[in-house]
Amino acid sequence: VNGLTEIALTKLDILSDNGDLSVCTAYNIDGQLEQEMPASLHRFRSAEPVYQTLPGWGQLSDDMTEKGYESLPENLRNYVKFIEDQVSCPVSIISIGPERSQTIIR
Repeated sequence: VNGLTEIALTKLDILSDNGDLSVCTAYNIDGQLEQEMPASLHRFRSAEPVYQTLPGWGQLSDDMTEKGYESLPENLRNYVKFIEDQVSCPVSIISIGPERSQTIIR
């Protein structure tokens, strides 16, 4: 992602307790793997998403916000690390609920 120095991941509570997560990491276009979504409509039509499946995590609780990042489920922390690695940018804010108080700043 160009020009970003940090990312905020929000609404992670919505992904909670849903089982495994499939994340598109590339596109197969005529036998070639492309890391970015094709810009042309013609190539986009023939693009097949390539997914990586990550294990989900259970319910999140309000006390996790008070205890900080390390109190989050390991699979959620692994998901955050995965996002950081994919976009080459650190995640510095994590929201685990609709309230402002449910935000973790790393």
